[in-house]
Amino acid sequence: SFFTGAGDESMYIFGGFANNGVGVVAQPDMWKLTTHHVATDARWIEINPVSTGPSARGFHAFWRSGDKFVIHGGQGNEGTGRSSVLQDTWSYDLFTGVWKQ
Repeated sequence: SFFTGAGDESMYIFGGFANNGVGVVAQPDMWKLTTHHVATDARWIEINPVSTGPSARGFHAFWRSGDKFVIHGGQGNEGTGRSSVLQDTWSYDLFTGVWKQ
């Protein structure tokens, strides 16, 4: 899931599914696309939190609330069908780099 930043012309992405060469698996990473007002200067920066965060997932809700990102639910790598559905909620503080459940 992704959203655009408020006023900073950036786009943020957390997780999703990707092919790792063996199969398609959920990812636990977070990225920021910065444009610096010029599309040709756009670049991806991986965000490295200072704490343990949510498990890998896709199909989750992801939004910004003030200075935090919030993630809820989604589908993880464990199980199949309903057993892979996640129901947890996490917040990430943009200033401290800390995840909290």
